[in-house]
Amino acid sequence: MRVLLTSEAKFERTPDRRVWAAAAHGSGVWQRYLDVFSSVVVTARVADVSTPSTGYAVASGPGISFCSLPSYSGLTGFIRHIGAVRAAIGRAVDDCPAVIVGSPSPIAYLTARALSSRARSYGAHIVGDPDQVFSKGAFHHPLRAPLRQAATSAQRKLSRHASAVLFVTAETLQRKYP
Repeated sequence: MRVLLTSEAKFERTPDRRVWAAAAHGSGVWQRYLDVFSSVVVTARVADVSTPSTGYAVASGPGISFCSLPSYSGLTGFIRHIGAVRAAIGRAVDDCPAVIVGSPSPIAYLTARALSSRARSYGAHIVGDPDQVFSKGAFHHPLRAPLRQAATSAQRKLSRHASAVLFVTAETLQRKYP
């Protein structure tokens, strides 16, 4: 069975169609899912480049492919490309029988919404707290407060509707996002 995973990391694709990323997002991160699933599709921003950035590692490989989203940057870029992002996520969701979203993440939130509209279940891997990410002093943007509220609400909803949730904390995130 093929699994769709979401990532907020930025990736690069070279002309040979290999996908590259910072070492923390290399193929080793995705290979562990091949112990359970037949193949992995990572939904993430992918930029076409002639050569990968210095220090990048191969992220694609046997059984690991990518659903390429536009390589936007920041809130303005996200809003500018929202239609293309939603369309690509919709195609990926329709093509993969299993989905695990990594949150907090706008890509995860859109993927969960696409699955809910199709009455499909998903798993979630919660690795952070948007309430802290967008807190005063940690994030400087004129829209910080509404972004904080929207992201926290989206993560709460995502967690509540997931069939299974894996948290990186023993108690803290579980209490906040049951």
